[in-house]
Amino acid sequence: MKDLNLIIELLKSFGIEVNSSNENIVMYAVCVFAFSVLILLSVVNLLIYFSILLGLENENIKSKLNEWMNLKYGWVLAKIINLYKKSRLIFIFFEIGIFFFNISMLLWSSYKIITGFI
Repeated sequence: MKDLNLIIELLKSFGIEVNSSNENIVMYAVCVFAFSVLILLSVVNLLIYFSILLGLENENIKSKLNEWMNLKYGWVLAKIINLYKKSRLIFIFFEIGIFFFNISMLLWSSYKIITGFI
Protein backbone atom coordinates (compact mmCIF):
# COMPACT_ATOMS: atom_id res chain seq x y z
CA MET A 1 0.00 0.00 0.00
CA LYS A 2 2.89 2.31 0.78
CA ASP A 3 4.38 1.71 -2.67
CA LEU A 4 1.05 2.48 -4.30
CA ASN A 5 0.81 5.78 -2.44
CA LEU A 6 4.31 6.59 -3.62
CA ILE A 7 3.28 5.91 -7.22
CA ILE A 8 0.14 8.03 -6.82
CA GLU A 9 2.21 10.89 -5.39
CA LEU A 10 4.66 10.57 -8.27
CA LEU A 11 1.79 10.80 -10.76
CA LYS A 12 0.41 13.85 -8.92
CA SER A 13 3.80 15.54 -9.20
CA PHE A 14 3.46 15.21 -12.99
CA GLY A 15 -0.01 16.76 -12.84
CA ILE A 16 -1.95 13.51 -13.23
CA GLU A 17 -4.79 13.26 -10.73
CA VAL A 18 -5.65 9.70 -9.71
CA ASN A 19 -8.26 8.61 -7.20
CA SER A 20 -6.75 6.42 -4.54
CA SER A 21 -9.87 4.25 -4.82
CA ASN A 22 -8.68 3.18 -8.30
CA GLU A 23 -5.70 1.19 -7.03
CA ASN A 24 -6.18 -1.53 -9.63
CA ILE A 25 -5.91 0.93 -12.51
CA VAL A 26 -2.74 2.44 -11.08
CA MET A 27 -1.15 -0.97 -10.57
CA TYR A 28 -2.13 -2.00 -14.09
CA ALA A 29 -0.57 1.18 -15.48
CA VAL A 30 2.64 0.46 -13.59
CA CYS A 31 2.73 -3.11 -14.94
CA VAL A 32 2.13 -1.88 -18.49
CA PHE A 33 4.95 0.61 -18.05
CA ALA A 34 7.32 -2.07 -16.74
CA PHE A 35 6.49 -4.45 -19.59
CA SER A 36 6.93 -1.64 -22.12
CA VAL A 37 10.36 -0.76 -20.74
CA LEU A 38 11.46 -4.41 -20.89
CA ILE A 39 10.20 -4.71 -24.46
CA LEU A 40 12.03 -1.54 -25.45
CA LEU A 41 15.28 -2.70 -23.86
CA SER A 42 15.17 -6.09 -25.54
CA VAL A 43 14.44 -4.57 -28.96
CA VAL A 44 17.24 -2.02 -28.59
CA ASN A 45 19.64 -4.75 -27.48
CA LEU A 46 18.75 -6.89 -30.49
CA LEU A 47 19.12 -3.93 -32.86
CA ILE A 48 22.57 -3.16 -31.47
CA TYR A 49 23.56 -6.82 -31.74
CA PHE A 50 22.47 -7.18 -35.36
CA SER A 51 23.91 -3.82 -36.42
CA ILE A 52 27.31 -4.74 -34.96
CA LEU A 53 27.26 -8.14 -36.64
CA LEU A 54 26.28 -6.66 -40.00
CA GLY A 55 28.63 -3.73 -39.60
CA LEU A 56 31.64 -5.95 -39.04
CA GLU A 57 31.05 -7.62 -42.39
CA ASN A 58 31.23 -4.33 -44.32
CA GLU A 59 34.78 -3.20 -45.15
CA ASN A 60 33.93 0.54 -45.17
CA ILE A 61 32.46 0.33 -41.69
CA LYS A 62 35.44 -1.73 -40.48
CA SER A 63 37.86 0.98 -41.62
CA LYS A 64 35.78 3.68 -39.90
CA LEU A 65 35.68 1.61 -36.70
CA ASN A 66 39.46 1.31 -36.73
CA GLU A 67 39.71 5.11 -36.98
CA TRP A 68 37.23 5.60 -34.13
CA MET A 69 39.03 3.10 -31.91
CA ASN A 70 42.19 5.19 -32.16
CA LEU A 71 40.38 8.12 -30.53
CA LYS A 72 40.53 8.93 -26.81
CA TYR A 73 37.57 6.77 -25.76
CA GLY A 74 37.89 4.17 -28.49
CA TRP A 75 38.54 1.46 -25.92
CA VAL A 76 34.89 1.71 -24.80
CA LEU A 77 33.69 1.08 -28.34
CA ALA A 78 36.13 -1.83 -28.66
CA LYS A 79 34.80 -3.43 -25.45
CA ILE A 80 31.19 -3.09 -26.59
CA ILE A 81 31.96 -4.59 -29.99
CA ASN A 82 33.91 -7.47 -28.46
CA LEU A 83 31.07 -8.16 -26.03
CA TYR A 84 28.54 -8.44 -28.84
CA LYS A 85 30.91 -10.46 -31.06
CA LYS A 86 31.38 -13.05 -28.32
CA SER A 87 27.66 -13.42 -27.77
CA ARG A 88 26.18 -16.65 -29.03
CA LEU A 89 22.97 -17.62 -30.73
CA ILE A 90 21.44 -18.54 -27.36
CA PHE A 91 21.65 -14.86 -26.42
CA ILE A 92 19.55 -13.89 -29.43
CA PHE A 93 16.93 -16.52 -28.63
CA PHE A 94 16.86 -15.40 -24.99
CA GLU A 95 16.25 -11.77 -25.98
CA ILE A 96 13.57 -12.76 -28.50
CA GLY A 97 11.96 -14.91 -25.80
CA ILE A 98 11.90 -11.97 -23.38
CA PHE A 99 10.38 -9.81 -26.10
CA PHE A 100 7.59 -12.26 -26.98
CA PHE A 101 6.86 -13.07 -23.32
CA ASN A 102 6.43 -9.41 -22.43
CA ILE A 103 4.33 -8.66 -25.51
CA SER A 104 2.09 -11.67 -24.85
CA MET A 105 1.62 -10.75 -21.18
CA LEU A 106 0.78 -7.18 -22.13
CA LEU A 107 -1.74 -8.29 -24.75
CA TRP A 108 -3.22 -10.95 -22.46
CA SER A 109 -3.75 -8.52 -19.58
CA SER A 110 -5.26 -5.94 -21.92
CA TYR A 111 -7.59 -8.58 -23.36
CA LYS A 112 -8.70 -9.60 -19.86
CA ILE A 113 -9.49 -6.00 -18.96
CA ILE A 114 -11.36 -5.36 -22.22
CA THR A 115 -13.46 -8.52 -21.90
CA GLY A 116 -14.17 -7.61 -18.29
CA PHE A 117 -15.70 -4.30 -19.35
CA ILE A 118 -17.86 -5.76 -22.13
